[in-house]
Amino acid sequence: MRFLIHVAAVSMVLATPGAQGGEMSPPKLGPAAAGTRRHAITEDDVNLAIQRAIEFILSRQEVDGRWISPESETECPNCLTALAAYTLHKAGVPLSNRRLQRAVQKLWDRTGANTVPARSFTLMLWCALQPESFRDPEVFKRQRVDDIRFLRLQQNSSGGWGLTVRSGPGAEKRPADNSNSQLALLALSEAATADLKVSAKIWREAEGSWLGSANPDGGWGYLLSDGPEPASLAGHSMGSMTAGGLASLYIIYDQLYLDAESPFNGRFKAKCGQDIEKTRPIRKAMDRAWQWLGEHYRPDAVAGPAADAAGDLWETYLTSYLFGLGRVGVTSGRKRIGSFVWYQDVAAQLLRTQQDDGSWGNPAQTCFGVLALVEGRTPVLINKLKYGDGDAWNTDRRDAANLTRWFGRRVESAFTWQVVELGTDPEDVYDAPVLLITGHEAPSLSDAERAKLRDFVHAGGTVLAVACCSRPDFAEGCRALFRTMFPRFEAGLLPADHPVWTILDPVEPGEDCYGFGDDCRTSVFILDNGACCAWQQNLIDREQRRFSLGGNILGYATFNHPPPGRSTPYFDRAAVEPLRKLEIARLIHGGDWWANPEGMERFSATLSARNGLGLDEGDPVRAEDLGGSGAGVLWVTGYRFGPFSAAGRAELEAFLKSGGTLVANASCGSTAFDAPFQDFAVDLFGPEAWQRIPADDPIMTGSFAPGLASSLQSMSYRPRHQASPPPRLDWPILHGIRHEGRWVVIYSPYDLAFGISRHNCLDCVGYVPRDAEAVLANIMLYVAQRQLLVERASKTTSAPPEPAEQPQ
Repeated sequence: MRFLIHVAAVSMVLATPGAQGGEMSPPKLGPAAAGTRRHAITEDDVNLAIQRAIEFILSRQEVDGRWISPESETECPNCLTALAAYTLHKAGVPLSNRRLQRAVQKLWDRTGANTVPARSFTLMLWCALQPESFRDPEVFKRQRVDDIRFLRLQQNSSGGWGLTVRSGPGAEKRPADNSNSQLALLALSEAATADLKVSAKIWREAEGSWLGSANPDGGWGYLLSDGPEPASLAGHSMGSMTAGGLASLYIIYDQLYLDAESPFNGRFKAKCGQDIEKTRPIRKAMDRAWQWLGEHYRPDAVAGPAADAAGDLWETYLTSYLFGLGRVGVTSGRKRIGSFVWYQDVAAQLLRTQQDDGSWGNPAQTCFGVLALVEGRTPVLINKLKYGDGDAWNTDRRDAANLTRWFGRRVESAFTWQVVELGTDPEDVYDAPVLLITGHEAPSLSDAERAKLRDFVHAGGTVLAVACCSRPDFAEGCRALFRTMFPRFEAGLLPADHPVWTILDPVEPGEDCYGFGDDCRTSVFILDNGACCAWQQNLIDREQRRFSLGGNILGYATFNHPPPGRSTPYFDRAAVEPLRKLEIARLIHGGDWWANPEGMERFSATLSARNGLGLDEGDPVRAEDLGGSGAGVLWVTGYRFGPFSAAGRAELEAFLKSGGTLVANASCGSTAFDAPFQDFAVDLFGPEAWQRIPADDPIMTGSFAPGLASSLQSMSYRPRHQASPPPRLDWPILHGIRHEGRWVVIYSPYDLAFGISRHNCLDCVGYVPRDAEAVLANIMLYVAQRQLLVERASKTTSAPPEPAEQPQ
């Protein structure tokens, strides 16, 4: 998954004033606008902005399928058509759309399309499409090869690319510039990702071009060589060109240096994690460029030459610059540029400056705005943990990038990755469902970092720890670490019937995968097979098992629950202050009463936003101690249920008869919990008291609280791995015990616990998260209403008479 970046030269050529929408002048914003944390951007906001922009782009299409910019047709014919067609496809417009088909037909005819931008955008479009989409797949494949050949021939002696080729006698290439150079590299990298052959010579010469043209301050200007443009465009580092240069270096590194430490031999890499001399220049250039971007970062204006040197020229092309920031952020796996969360700023700036017609000025700039939003919202699948001092955590710099890209192609979805820290930015870990930890030695985490990691796992996150170079110190250290952190989890080598061996690709079970988990899911995987080395070197064909095993673990962690876009964290921990709270406590029983410890905390946040009711969970309580507990609701769950003592049973019966309520659930629909609990309930109140809650009961219909409670008709069940879901029922299955006209025990044999936590649960017999939340919300509302009625009745009967009105 690569970000596109705008090339300044292309924008200058494609910008169309007048009838095409005019040039955009974004509002001037003060420095305080840069990097602020006040943005409240939602997925709906982003999707609406993209849709409005798509409508604008389509409204500017000519009848013959082209997009025409009068100023560009001489210098760059078909450039705008190629850019618009690629943008529409990336934004989700299918090839079956007739308007996109007309554009593709125009691009199929290469007459006059002898420019680097036109061929680059066209090549990226071809790489995004499937050969089977065309009548003659072989001709389609030749089109891609022809574009690659064209770009190879246009690379000039400096290693860069210019805008176009002069035709006729004395034909020659235009002087190279960083703008067109990074666009050509991006297109060629997309071709390489699509398994098309690109000569290594191209990457080597491009590396020399970028390293040689870097400014002393670490940034890049526009020009690679002398030309007619103002000196300010060549001699001053600019945000758009520096972002493009840095992203280009990542492309070059991936093509030339993944195996710099020597090839992976199936167990380890020689010199792994060492300072390899031949990679020093490119790594140094990357570090200096990051420093420049961090020092000059601002999303409201393009960092570049002083106003007296370039005026407002670059602010006209702000969407291109934002596109560049996004591209380098995604390519590098960095959530922040300096101390700023780049996607929040990029999305907020684009939404703030979008015009009433859905554009950002003209079709070209609107395309770059769309691409920035589309690629920037790409869901984060893997967080890679940065821990300790130095680079011990990052012995394989591109393992997460390559595994994420491979998995995305495997499941035909776009994903990205990022680096997170538990110490400085602990909430970042909740952006993705999987946390990757790698290294040679046992990872050292502080107590605070261990607590954050423990919370992440209890919230439903999955940890994937991989011993780089198959180092036993790392694997054994991780096993010791997680035994300490999760003493109640079962631990051991994964059995041959574990879903992770078969969920996506069949993988031969082995002794290289160790797991920690409970009866419902494995939360921590430890691989001691050096898989991250294979991912780093992108050895997809030779090390298929290591890629498939990694992909299966990702599939296990996200089965039927893909992560949302970047605007919405995978684990949303934001809470809404409730209007009323229920006092609730987990009841300790003889089984695993502690299962899913963060379930009620997470559900409380959902419930507060849903209907204003919150849950205040106190300390777990034993049945024998209920007399001193202030909780009005007891929560009983687990995979196995164990009975109470005689004293505990007596206390529990008294608690229920005096106004308390017990809400119980078999985690994952566990039969080891269901049968013993139902036997206990029957024995406690008698078989005639234990009954199925009927479909017309207020808990089911929601009639007791119109507008707050829901009708529970037509529940949906989780799809199960290697099994069909239970038969669809019109109403949920709930059992209970009534006492003096109210339900004092309410029990679901189908899973609610993992549903309300929104945990991925492959073999749960239970409701999808949305319906699990609805069921439990009705139950908690029912209990809260009964308590409120009791409180009101108590105040009515015991309140003293109102005092007489005193004279003024």
